[in-house]
Amino acid sequence: MAKKDATNKTADVKDEKKPLTEAEKAAQAKAAHEKNIRDTNNASMKAAKQTLLKFKDTKNFEKLPEEIKTALIRVIGKTPGGGGLNKDSFADTLLSIFPKVKTSMAELDIFKLTKMGRSEFRKRIRESLKKTLPENRRWVEFDEKTESWTLYATGAVAPKEFKGKEIV
Repeated sequence: MAKKDATNKTADVKDEKKPLTEAEKAAQAKAAHEKNIRDTNNASMKAAKQTLLKFKDTKNFEKLPEEIKTALIRVIGKTPGGGGLNKDSFADTLLSIFPKVKTSMAELDIFKLTKMGRSEFRKRIRESLKKTLPENRRWVEFDEKTESWTLYATGAVAPKEFKGKEIV
């Protein structure tokens, strides 16, 4: 048998928990209450999103004005008629902003919709080009003369008008 180490006295001491003070009890109760509120809010938000997703698939959705459809799509995180391109929510955002080739949107409107400035939006476009499947890529470029963003092409090949960096 092995000898007991006399220098390790902490093993002999039992873990005794100090009773909680009133302030600690109150802090724990407050934290539990806040977690309950967060969980309830998350559950109600998920239910609301599910309701909007169901509505998106109805004929009434198509009758809505484009800006309302775009706002709803932004809230629920899905594109009209088919969900995500490659599980990339920014690619879905691009699809909702630029549904057709040669469509443009003013930089200010992009900012109001996405809360992104020019450099961040350009960065997210580049990231999206890398992450999205080649056939689903959306080649969007900024035009300084008109201060607007334009979708030049979709697909694996970059259009001639695209001045961004090559995808590696």
